[in-house]
Amino acid sequence: MQKFDQAGREGVIGSCERQRAEGDPNNANIPLLQFHQTATLARWGRGGGGGGREGVTGSCERERAEGDPNNANIPLLQFRNNLFKNKSVGRSSKSKTTRKLKFKKQGISLFTKMSSAISPEKEKEAIIELREKALDVLTGDQSEDFFLRKWLIAQNFDLVKAEAMLRQHIKFMRTRGLDKIDESYVPPKATEYFHTKFLGYDNEGSVVRILHLGATDIRGMALSISKIDSIRFATFIILGDGRRQRRERANDIICHKQVYIFDLLGLNWTSIIQRSVIEKTFMLLTNYEKNHPESLKIVYVINAPSFFNFIHNWLKTVLPASILSKVHLVPKEKCSELLGKHIDLSIVPASVGGTMVDENGDPNCPSLYKMPLNSTVPESFMLYNQLGILEKDPAALRTVIECGTVFKVECVVPEPNSSLQWDYQTVGYDVCFGISFKKDQNEESKQILSPRRVESHRIPESGNFSCEEAGIYELVFDNSYSWFTRKELIYKVAVIPPEKNPYE
Repeated sequence: MQKFDQAGREGVIGSCERQRAEGDPNNANIPLLQFHQTATLARWGRGGGGGGREGVTGSCERERAEGDPNNANIPLLQFRNNLFKNKSVGRSSKSKTTRKLKFKKQGISLFTKMSSAISPEKEKEAIIELREKALDVLTGDQSEDFFLRKWLIAQNFDLVKAEAMLRQHIKFMRTRGLDKIDESYVPPKATEYFHTKFLGYDNEGSVVRILHLGATDIRGMALSISKIDSIRFATFIILGDGRRQRRERANDIICHKQVYIFDLLGLNWTSIIQRSVIEKTFMLLTNYEKNHPESLKIVYVINAPSFFNFIHNWLKTVLPASILSKVHLVPKEKCSELLGKHIDLSIVPASVGGTMVDENGDPNCPSLYKMPLNSTVPESFMLYNQLGILEKDPAALRTVIECGTVFKVECVVPEPNSSLQWDYQTVGYDVCFGISFKKDQNEESKQILSPRRVESHRIPESGNFSCEEAGIYELVFDNSYSWFTRKELIYKVAVIPPEKNPYE
């Protein structure tokens, strides 16, 4: 600190003047600012050291004299710039080459590990060991080989990483009440406008489902279903398909993977670039990757619009190669040929290459879906219409979170496995939201859900958290990042006993 302070008092200018005076005499003719810049570049190009004291000009003259004789005809300043440029490019090229070789080696080792290193016997041993390690959290179908195998494959049979990923998944499902979702779950009314249908199975016993995204009001869906309800609905579909598969094919072959047919006919560019659509899509894709690894078999993208390349390029920034490699863009004229190799075409609508049509001959088979194709989600379903509802709720409380402060709502949960529910909105501005926990007032709070910025001034937020332990849970509303803006908060919180259904 003392040296730093002394250098600060002496100043950069004084330091440069001394270096110029003590170095090569030729430096005296170089303007001070130019000398400072050149000395800095020379030190960086030569790996630091006393380049400045030797004199940049003298250093360059020596290199020019000792190198190619043709350099003698090149002006000194130009030679210096060329020299520095060549050294920078050389380092950059070497660095890139090293990274490429390293990447290739990693890729080869990974491919070898996945393709040949794991024998059936070793795989069975790994499944047994993972089951033993996670036995304390596994329930029902989670103990079966097919379920445990997914996490091992996702982590290249690294038992430590597979166990950590599995435990994180189980915690995610339990704390959000997703593990309680079954056939009795009733999705939000707006989900009826999402055109999707279970079609059957492919020739290996995998679930086949169609999603007619082109005829779905994607923007309306994003604006009418909350984030947690979006995850619940997606979980309801995925788990429901799996339960149906095991029930209907109990005596037949089963492949515990999903085949999705995306029909993009009619997809609107203005819909997919909506902020709410992008946010929900990113959230759902990330959730699928983390909580349903190795569940996707293939995605057939059919009737893709001209701007699909934009979508695909964006997906590359979100999804790993293990999922992207399973997305196949199918030309309309090749649909029947490609799908027919793996799926009975009689269960697939004619609009995407199958032979199934409605009674009136419509190849889009609108009768598969609950609502007519291209139906728009009613304005009354939009979440932004609920902004006034919470304000009028007599059970809702109001407060103002001052600039740079944090506001916490303490909720005492007397019984384990209770459900903590909340609704909140802010007026005019966003806020950070998270959850902390402590067993009693004498204990320091521990973060269990990291705070994230929520645009609760646009759409009211609601959530549900399954409390595995009794204690004090804190809803954290963080405004510490805002120096000048106070946040008005309207909120409502409830603790639901474990014997009650949190979705009622």
